[in-house]
Amino acid sequence: DLVRAIHQNYIRAGAHVITAATFRTTRWTLSKVNRAEDAERLTKQAVELARSAVTNPGRASGAAGPGGVNSQARSTQLSEDAPAAMGPAPALVAGSLAPLEDCFHPELAPGDLVLQAEHRHNAQSLANAGVDIILVETHNSLREARIATHFARATGIPVWTSFILKSPTELLNGDSLEEAARTVVKFGAGAV
Repeated sequence: DLVRAIHQNYIRAGAHVITAATFRTTRWTLSKVNRAEDAERLTKQAVELARSAVTNPGRASGAAGPGGVNSQARSTQLSEDAPAAMGPAPALVAGSLAPLEDCFHPELAPGDLVLQAEHRHNAQSLANAGVDIILVETHNSLREARIATHFARATGIPVWTSFILKSPTELLNGDSLEEAARTVVKFGAGAV
């Protein structure tokens, strides 16, 4: 109930996109507490909670539509993959595809084969749960962001990729932000 209420509050405040609480609902993370088998169920539950908030955003005083957004304010296209709204549209649900390890410790990221297997599985789990967007978020290295973006885009769902920075021009691990942004766009990110 609390998670749904948080999503509803964001929608009533005017959010066009809400992110399901899937940042750590992965088998990689859950295996650390012997619960890897719960990953897909928890991912699905997180997406269902977000989706239920979208379909029932609660009462919004003076709202012109879902989330209090009128048709002119909502006419901006959210990404190349999402059609322009023709009037009030419900919020979209994003699923988080986070770094496998701690966002603030890029040195902990496993090798490419592990990243490929886990991000492929996690992206497909988000797709199976029914997200509208896969948010490859808070990545601290180009290496992992590229892999995660590739497998997210392979699902056919729009992908937005974000980074955690050390400086205005560098990712946390020191990779070039400009190179990272250009690379993930080549791998299918519709927004950076």
